[in-house]
Amino acid sequence: MAREICAASCLPRKELLESWAVARKVLRRHRGGPVLDLAGGHGLVAWLMLLQDRSTPAATVVDRRIPKSAVRLKEALSRRWPEVTSRLAHVEGELDAVRPGPDHRLLGVHACGGLTDRVLDLAVEHRCRVAVLPCCHSTAKLDDGGLAGWMPVDVAIDATRAARLRHAGFVVHTTTIDDSITPKNRLLLASPEPPMRVVPLGPDHESALADFLADFEAAGERSIPAWFLPASMPHTTKVARLDEQSRGVNLTDGHVPGTTRFLEHEGRLLGVSNFRHRLTPSLERFGGHVGYSVRPSARGRGHATRLLEAAKDHGRTLGIDALVLTCAPTNVASARVITKCGGVLVDQYHWEPEEREVCRFRIPLERSE
Repeated sequence: MAREICAASCLPRKELLESWAVARKVLRRHRGGPVLDLAGGHGLVAWLMLLQDRSTPAATVVDRRIPKSAVRLKEALSRRWPEVTSRLAHVEGELDAVRPGPDHRLLGVHACGGLTDRVLDLAVEHRCRVAVLPCCHSTAKLDDGGLAGWMPVDVAIDATRAARLRHAGFVVHTTTIDDSITPKNRLLLASPEPPMRVVPLGPDHESALADFLADFEAAGERSIPAWFLPASMPHTTKVARLDEQSRGVNLTDGHVPGTTRFLEHEGRLLGVSNFRHRLTPSLERFGGHVGYSVRPSARGRGHATRLLEAAKDHGRTLGIDALVLTCAPTNVASARVITKCGGVLVDQYHWEPEEREVCRFRIPLERSE
């Protein structure tokens, strides 16, 4: 690559080193899928992504004006790698016209000032993987997040960008390229957090369920709210039993139809909920419609709220006007989740059958239009 570029005398040495360093770092984390090199100028990063990652089907360089260096670079590299030429395109235009798909990788290498933020805007809007090497940190135009009193303003601006991506549900990785290449060497990479799903227990969850239950055992928690099947039961029987329970089939005395769902993320089970379709007089006083539990190693991250919000949606589909939930007065975390999801404390009393103090909440369910 270096020999071809030098022979063509089309780019400064710094551009080659910078593009090479960025492409290598990006490819360690983001491989596969088409590339959009935004405000990409000569497009060398796009060339490198194509040449070093054969799973890249195509790369497009977008800029307001395609520089002469891009034409000379393409002529030089096309002679050496003609098979790549048809997969690379240059487009003159504004970034606002770009419409990436979710499998795209967005690049913004020294996209000046606010152009870096526009690249990040596109990544957030379209849920794409993104990598930027920012430059031109204008304090008058860019958000420093109020951090400039603690750190250099350019660092504050980039830290605010990273925080914004995290808030938007992205996994963020920060690194640098060699500062002998450029002092503007902070590389910010991010990819959308895989979605969490609330799912029924399936045949392929056997190892995930064993891992889920082992987490409670390791924490010394023998009883798991919302989970009632014995560990010794074969997994296929557990799946069938939960399906029967959801349909009200073969219920044991005193039990009501109920739906058990798990919060799943990347194949890992994070929490479980059990939704009772109707309440007996006893359940009206103790137990209520919904029980839920989050594995000990995943607590404090909003997972219980996700489970309860999903339960509210399920209640609406069943035509229930309000959910009843109960918890112990000492279970401050559960009470906080319930109130966050719209729960109102109805009363507090001693429940003699269990010899427990109980707080009872009600969550009204607004019907969706």
